Amino acid sequence: MRGVGVAIIDRIKFDGTADGKWLLHKYPGEQFVLGSQLIVGEGQLAIFVKGGRALDFLGPGTHTLSTGNIPVLLKLVNLPFGSQTPFTAEVYFVNTTLNMDLKWGTESPIQIVDPVYRVRINARANGQYTLRIADYSLFLTQLVGTRRSGTTLMFQDFVPNFRGIILNSIDTILAQYIVEHRVSVLEIRTKQKEIGVLCYEEMKDEFTKFGMEMVNFFVNSINFPDEDMEAINEILQRKAEFDILGDQRYATERQFDVMENFSRNEGVSGMANAGLGLGMGLGMVGPIGQAFSQITGHTVGQQAQTAPAATGAAGTAGAVACPQCHHANAPGARFCSGCGNKLEAAPARICPKCQTENDEQAKFCNHCGTSLGQTFCPQCGKSQSPGARFCNECGATLGTE
Repeated sequence: MRGVGVAIIDRIKFDGTADGKWLLHKYPGEQFVLGSQLIVGEGQLAIFVKGGRALDFLGPGTHTLSTGNIPVLLKLVNLPFGSQTPFTAEVYFVNTTLNMDLKWGTESPIQIVDPVYRVRINARANGQYTLRIADYSLFLTQLVGTRRSGTTLMFQDFVPNFRGIILNSIDTILAQYIVEHRVSVLEIRTKQKEIGVLCYEEMKDEFTKFGMEMVNFFVNSINFPDEDMEAINEILQRKAEFDILGDQRYATERQFDVMENFSRNEGVSGMANAGLGLGMGLGMVGPIGQAFSQITGHTVGQQAQTAPAATGAAGTAGAVACPQCHHANAPGARFCSGCGNKLEAAPARICPKCQTENDEQAKFCNHCGTSLGQTFCPQCGKSQSPGARFCNECGATLGTE
């Protein structure tokens, strides 16, 4: 006989939620009798629980409670065969379908040192993953606990329980992957799928401890602040400049800086003096040094024109003075660096008779009048050496003293 005031349930059913994202529902009632109908929908599983222990599982379909389909429960409550006496139990409906819309994202930046550009960067990542219940008994024991009747739990209600597992794994794996594979932040987005697989392998065993199965794990995006990317872009720009300047890029760049500073602050004269010192100290590396020497040489030449006494030949040991502008030139110079006049002395023409030195263009000796030009034998027509008295071909007399 049914007790007075006790609500006897003869139809047990849960229709789910409109969005289908529910995870577990505790049926609002615990008094049942044999003969009651249990309706389990597609993608559901009904679990009878007694004393916190999961006893019987019933899949999709309509079930009439009897000693045939819940033998463990009936044995536990010790009901006589065919009895209509109410018995107490808890019924949970579990969603057995996959939930593929679970989101994850880093709460704080992951600090990483880029192995290529040696810049500290702050990475953020986000993505999604899929879970389902694999071990219903373990799940109820570990995560559900004591719930009020009529309580419906959603997948998102359990996300905080797993956030620590996910964030710790993504933090460690992302940093480790970048360092071990020497992947720059400019390339990391092409590795998102591979990183997602590594995270999945790392985390899946952790979820099994709660009776859950992680079906997949995706990294949808890895982002970096604009200021971090600007630092790397600046490095790339400077690298491109160095590559264009060549192997001596450091010395060349420093010379550019010196030239710019002197032209802006000290004027042409100061730049010339600094250029002379820099030229002797550094050797004026490459084409920049040559250009600098030309600039400074021209400037000193201009100074020599206005002050010959200060830059004359006497001012520098072994210097060659320009006969035109009196500029002091380096020993052995062939042309004046001040005016461009030719400095190298033309070879003198030696008189074959008196050995007097004559100008290169002279045709006769300016001392004895001897012809310095080429002569020919009047008898055989053979060309003779300057100053010859007899033909070297036929012996004829060429002239008299």
